[in-house]
Amino acid sequence: MKILLLDIKGSHERSPHRYESWRDTFGEDNFAIIYPGDLEAEIDTGDKAKVHYLSGNLEAVPVENHGTSCDLFLAREFVDDFGSLPDLSQIDRTMSYVEGLREDGQIGSVVNSRKGTLNQKDKLTDIVMGRELGVAVPETHHFSSHEDLRVFIHGSSDSYILKHRFGADGFNITRVNGENVDSFRGINLEDYIVQREMDINYETRLIFFNGDFLGARKITDRTRPWEDGKNREHECVPYDPSSLEIEESRKILDHFDVTLGCIDWISVGKNGDFYYLETNGVATGYGGYEGAPYDLNEEVASRLREY
Repeated sequence: MKILLLDIKGSHERSPHRYESWRDTFGEDNFAIIYPGDLEAEIDTGDKAKVHYLSGNLEAVPVENHGTSCDLFLAREFVDDFGSLPDLSQIDRTMSYVEGLREDGQIGSVVNSRKGTLNQKDKLTDIVMGRELGVAVPETHHFSSHEDLRVFIHGSSDSYILKHRFGADGFNITRVNGENVDSFRGINLEDYIVQREMDINYETRLIFFNGDFLGARKITDRTRPWEDGKNREHECVPYDPSSLEIEESRKILDHFDVTLGCIDWISVGKNGDFYYLETNGVATGYGGYEGAPYDLNEEVASRLREY
């Protein structure tokens, strides 16, 4: 069985335990990484892209003219440079190509599907879905013009946060208020959402594979990019979600057609009200680092092999 992971260069060095687990589960000659730029070149030219197998010491060994033929394909990242953000058209193009190869028999299975990958990459889609399913979501707005944003901000007494629809790990997240709203005239607001700033108690993450709940963690703080974090005690601990949280999460994943991924929730305010935050797919963290609340790397790899 050959598994191919779309990922960025050097990612295996930053999360070695995950890649060791996957490599060991599938075998050194069966688990390989293909970089987004190489796959893009294959799509453009038709020339088979190189892939990179991971040796015993996790050295990435390139194989020229291998292409994307494999038994199992997963897409973790769609851009080569850290800090770059994908867009839906790029993701759609890549996954359409991959699913075309699956239909032609060159790829056995795709986790997650094109639909599941597109659905869990866009924060605006998260909000629209939540509203449709009756899931509690943060107060969120989407503006097509700077003038609409300016009028809204000046007309509200609440504090708001500007988030890129495809941002992660605090990237492209900032406060927006009457004093700085004019500084955002040069950005494409179609790529952003505006959310009311909330008093977050903690954030939870529930991880699933094919509908099975695997584990959960709780982060007792979420330092914002504009905070120094000195007054917050960061703690990431195991979490035992309620049956309602699990069922609501399953409902979202099923709606999004996400096989491997997680659901993030936040607890807000004195009453601890829960709000759905976002869905993550293959790029989900499965632990395995020092002090991690769980280590699901081997569990996920084993289930991928069975799948």
